[in-house]
Amino acid sequence: MQPSSEQAAVIDSDSRIKVVIAAPGTGKTWLVGQYLKRHVDTYSDVPFAALSFTNSASSEIHRSLGYDPSHPSFCGTVDSFIYKYIVRPFSRYLYQGGKLGRIRIVPKNMLIAHKTGTNKFDINLGTYKKPKPSHLFDAELVDVEGGLPVYKCIMTWGESVRVSGKQAQRILKMKQGMWNRLGWASYSDVKCIAAQLLSHKTHGQSVIGLINNRFPCLVVDEAQDCGVLIDVIIKHLLAKVDAGLVVGDPSQAIYGFNGARPELLKKYETLPDASKYELRQSYRCPSAVIATASHFQAVPIDIVPREGDAGQSVIAIYNNKEECVTLCREVTGVDRADAY
Repeated sequence: MQPSSEQAAVIDSDSRIKVVIAAPGTGKTWLVGQYLKRHVDTYSDVPFAALSFTNSASSEIHRSLGYDPSHPSFCGTVDSFIYKYIVRPFSRYLYQGGKLGRIRIVPKNMLIAHKTGTNKFDINLGTYKKPKPSHLFDAELVDVEGGLPVYKCIMTWGESVRVSGKQAQRILKMKQGMWNRLGWASYSDVKCIAAQLLSHKTHGQSVIGLINNRFPCLVVDEAQDCGVLIDVIIKHLLAKVDAGLVVGDPSQAIYGFNGARPELLKKYETLPDASKYELRQSYRCPSAVIATASHFQAVPIDIVPREGDAGQSVIAIYNNKEECVTLCREVTGVDRADAY
């Protein structure tokens, strides 16, 4: 399979940073694989880091690349990269990390065993309501407002509560105490520590330089799922990296409930020596689906439909997959409908 003219423009580009806004079905991950193949063919001894947000997406990059890249390159999830190459080797610059002297992600069974004592705190839910308990491992930083943290806290009965202001500052201070005293962290904590480290006035630039030397080429797939913390980390790493590729579709962000902000994708276009590209030719969606889906796009982009029949567009509101399949079968006469 040969790249389309849109894909070739990205692969052949001399820009240091390439930011690709891609419509559904335009071959985003295939493009990532072809870009990495070109990198390996041209600079066989220069490692790369290819990051995505799920194991399945990383496996798709493997398939697109044609092999599973081994050391010294990295191809895996953003969380894994952040812990392995930023927090584990460098967190000692900020936090004592308990008896082992480093931050470590604590297994779930250990979290359950220690959901008591100094790792618990109360949240004030309102003037006339009694404060309710939560646990440090159930507090995830999802936003920053006015330079202050905003947490999503899971209460003991399962409800999710957004916490900001002085209460959020208190949570962060308690977490920092835990990172120093025990060295325990959740995956959410690891992202916070990495963002703090790369932004640090004394240590940040030296750590960024070491990571850029280790991985002169950085690729981020499905970048529409970046939240504020990952956005800080990626922007720091891209600022001086030799070559970077950022690919995403703001209309396909699926982690909004967990702090993802697809509008951050546009900020990468302002990085030094960055160029923006669009992938508009869809190889998945017929014209009827595109005509319907265009009304729901987060960022308007003119999508070119696949060749062939116009297809059918079905908008279904459903509670589970079986219900959706049944509805589509009744309306279209087939077992599934082409999805946006």
